[in-house]
Amino acid sequence: VMEQKAKNPGLLGVVSDLIQVDKRYESAIETALSGNIQNIVTEDEATAKKMIGFLKANHFGRATFLPLTSVRANRNTKNEAALGEKGVLGIANKLVKCDPKFDEVVAYLLGRVIVVDTIDNAIALAKKNHYSLHIVTVEGEYLAQCYKPRNHAEITEAALYRPSCNGV
Repeated sequence: VMEQKAKNPGLLGVVSDLIQVDKRYESAIETALSGNIQNIVTEDEATAKKMIGFLKANHFGRATFLPLTSVRANRNTKNEAALGEKGVLGIANKLVKCDPKFDEVVAYLLGRVIVVDTIDNAIALAKKNHYSLHIVTVEGEYLAQCYKPRNHAEITEAALYRPSCNGV
């Protein structure tokens, strides 16, 4: 699709090309974005529709498009409240850099994820918030609300990223 950019100025780029990430946060951001790192940002719905038609006509498979005119981030007050907790480094969207025109897309993709320094602090934060937050460590371990450890033996397993989880 990106080869069509010259012919379609409303085709802005893939998420991975539109953000800059400090080396320290690379693993965390890559984990938080997961497959969304290859989503395609467009100026508007018309461009996305045109590119979907291009994919269909050429049997090129699927892609996810994020039109700037329709993507809106949900604000999570629990995330804001967690900023003062031990080990919290920030909300993921605030730890990346991008052109201001992409701020809403970045907030949509990363604004619900809290980045913490260690797995121990991630687990403590998750427990304190009854596993209702999306938390990723700088090493890339991911805790999400879709899995709640029942005992100490399961805590390590809960910290692993679970791509099959519906809530992630």
